[in-house]
Amino acid sequence: MSDKVVPSMQDDFTLMTTERNEMNAKAGKLIINLKKETKIFNDINQKLTDEKNSLTDENKKLQEDKTTLTNQVNELTTKIKQLEAIEGETKFYYRVPFDGITKHFGNYEKKIEVENGRDSWTYDFKNMRVSIQGFSISFRISSGNDISAEGSYEIFASNDMSSWEKIREIKFSGQNETRSFSNNVPITPFYRYIRIKQRYVSCYYPSSASLTDFEIFGSIDNLNH
Repeated sequence: MSDKVVPSMQDDFTLMTTERNEMNAKAGKLIINLKKETKIFNDINQKLTDEKNSLTDENKKLQEDKTTLTNQVNELTTKIKQLEAIEGETKFYYRVPFDGITKHFGNYEKKIEVENGRDSWTYDFKNMRVSIQGFSISFRISSGNDISAEGSYEIFASNDMSSWEKIREIKFSGQNETRSFSNNVPITPFYRYIRIKQRYVSCYYPSSASLTDFEIFGSIDNLNH
C-alpha cells in the first residue's frame, strides 16, 4: 500500500472558508476606501458648486453696480448739459468774493431788479445774497454858484423789505462838483436787498444832487448752488 495522504473534504472546506474570509476582508477594505473617495469627491464637487454660486452672485452684483454707475453718469451728464445750456445766462456763485456789481453782472439792471424811487434805489438780488465789505459812491452836485447843497446818502440792507439795517451814511455839502467816496465796512451778514437813500439837510432844489455811480464789494452766495 502507498503512504500518500489524500486531503479530506473537511480540509477542502476549511481552505475555502479561509480564502472566502480573506476575500471578504479585502472587499470590506475596498468598500471603506470607496466610501472615503466618494466623500472626498462629493466635498470637492460641493465646494466647486459653492464657488460657482459665489462667482455668479459676485457677477450679478458687479452688473448691478455697473448699472447704478451708468445711471449716475447719465444723470450727471444731463445736469452738465443743462448747466451748459444756461451758462451764458446765469452764473453760479457760492460765497465767492466779487469786485463790484458792475464787473460781475455787467448791465446789472437786467439781471438784478433795481427799483428807482424819487430819492432811493433798491437792488433786489433775487436768488442771490450779498455780504457787503465795501462800497463806492459818486454823485454830482449842481446847486448853482450861490447855493450850497447839504445832505447825505444812506446805505441799508434787508432780507424782507420790512426791517432795514443801516450800513453806512455819507454826508455831503458843496456847490457844482462831483464827489466820490470809497469805504470799507465791517463784513455784514448776507442780504437780498440793498438800498441807497438820498436825504437832504438843506437845499433849495431837491434835485441839486444826483447819484452817478454806486458799487458794492463783498461776497456772493447763490441759493441755487
